[in-house]
Amino acid sequence: PAEFEPLDLANSLWAFATVPHADRQVITQLKEMGVSTLNEFTAQNVAISMWSLATLEVRDESFFERAADFIVQHLSECKSQELNNSLWACATASVRLPWLFIKADNHAMSIGLSEFKMHELSITLWAH
Repeated sequence: PAEFEPLDLANSLWAFATVPHADRQVITQLKEMGVSTLNEFTAQNVAISMWSLATLEVRDESFFERAADFIVQHLSECKSQELNNSLWACATASVRLPWLFIKADNHAMSIGLSEFKMHELSITLWAH
């Protein structure tokens, strides 16, 4: 529905990712709504959406490219978990975006690796 806010979309996708039998048609509709309103999202909303779709085994390269572009444009508001989830999602969805990883690496180095929890660092390294 048009009244869905970006957080509602991200949380709905996350909820579907946590249940065993998610309705693919609803997931597709939510994803399409997210794509059409991506510019209204926060980095956290995008990272949750990317994680959720990768967990649901949605392999939509166009979505992941647009979402990754959003993350790169909003790196300054990305926390380590959002960066980590975005990289994990692309790797899990088998979407190869070297430019995302280069920008994410540079950003991680600029904010300092001490901002990352050990499991975030290990997942980020795995995603590479």
